Amino acid sequence: MSKDSKAILNAQNQTDLQRLTNKSFAELIQEFLITKKSSQTQKAYKKDIETFFAALQITSVGELAALPVHEISKQVIWYIESYKKTEAHRVDRVHNPRTLNRKAYALSSFFEYLVANYGYPRNPVKVYTPYSTPDKTSTQDLEKEEVEAIWSYVKEQMSMAKSDYKKLSSFQQLLIFGFLMLSLRRNEIAHLRWDDRDKAKNFITVYGKWQKYKYLPLNFKIQEYLEEFERNKRIQWFISPYIFSPLRNNSTWDTTKPISGTYIFNLVKKVVMKLQIAGKIEDEKNITPHSFRTTFVKMALDSGKTDIEIMNTTWHSTSQMVKYYDSRSPLEVNAASVVDELLG
Repeated sequence: MSKDSKAILNAQNQTDLQRLTNKSFAELIQEFLITKKSSQTQKAYKKDIETFFAALQITSVGELAALPVHEISKQVIWYIESYKKTEAHRVDRVHNPRTLNRKAYALSSFFEYLVANYGYPRNPVKVYTPYSTPDKTSTQDLEKEEVEAIWSYVKEQMSMAKSDYKKLSSFQQLLIFGFLMLSLRRNEIAHLRWDDRDKAKNFITVYGKWQKYKYLPLNFKIQEYLEEFERNKRIQWFISPYIFSPLRNNSTWDTTKPISGTYIFNLVKKVVMKLQIAGKIEDEKNITPHSFRTTFVKMALDSGKTDIEIMNTTWHSTSQMVKYYDSRSPLEVNAASVVDELLG
């Protein structure tokens, strides 16, 4: 590169850095977050970025721009390591590698944005070496009997409901669990729309993670429940483009918007806790909406479904992800059993 070219590049970088220092922290972070399409990703990244700079006591873009990059690198390592959980007598065994890597990726993505758009010298997070992570999900699953217990409990609540409102509320919860059992994520369920259904071909279009559209066949029972649920909502004048909308909203009175993923999370925790108290689900299990996704993969594999069939439901892109969600014990699903036949 010629001296003139270097001079032009340096001048441009200085101009970009000046534009950077003219912004407030809030503006800069919001500008970055807009580049992330997922609202969940935006929320997680915002928290990690703001927590990092608060820990460093950096309160302005000017303070950030004035710090040498190598100093920021040291602070990145310190910040991430401060969240590390290890065994008392074996500090090399890290219990939360995914959490640490996620925080590092959030910060790295932010600094890459500054490098690309404001001539920031380089990404200070590059010095971080990601921790290796387990090749199996840590999400706990449910046994078939436990899934049946959940389904029976919610159906019973619906049959015991004394008012039309209570019956409709229980009906909505029943359908939510039905879609969870079909391996949908909670935010995918929350944003299902009535016009996503194809009644003639019995499937529903799901707008999923990474802005992917997936197509899910609906069995006869779910179709039947949806038809009845839609009729009951119209009878009670709960009109919404979304299948699952608030039946009561004391803050805004808006019952046309979709329910939230948080509502589904809390619903699962509430029902599971009741069944754990009743002894129908193991007490030690930490069951979340994502547990149904892991449970689906396990049960599909047990029933002899192929990876392709499972991926067409879960919408994973590789068989490796099916293996990742296969929560079955490698001691039980093991070819070593064939030796018994040889030994008689």
